[in-house]
Amino acid sequence: MFLAPTDPNEVVTLIQSIKNSSGHDGITAALIKEIKNEISYPLTILINKFLPTRIFTKSLKIAKVIPIYNSKDRELFDNYKPISLLPTIFKILEKITHKRLYNFSLFLPKPIWIRQKHSTTQLSNT
Repeated sequence: MFLAPTDPNEVVTLIQSIKNSSGHDGITAALIKEIKNEISYPLTILINKFLPTRIFTKSLKIAKVIPIYNSKDRELFDNYKPISLLPTIFKILEKITHKRLYNFSLFLPKPIWIRQKHSTTQLSNT
């Protein structure tokens, strides 16, 4: 499957849509948003090299996992859920890939597996 390349305008648009957080590298989304115009072109080049090869550096694959309190007794380990914080650069790459896959899936019959607000368990004939 061919994943179309991106351009600096798309990268800037996706940077603006990222929620504020940071991964293990400590580079925050707020920082990336501040310098989005300066980094959009070099980031576009990197992303366009990643897309066809699907080879990513190990540092982009590392997530910072933190526990988030869920409910009931705060002393019990089972009442926390793990949240993975990915590097901001990987989030941009992930959004571009999702956009390409979503557009591709529109040509498939009933693409439930990638539709928003639909669970993977909803694979019935509806």
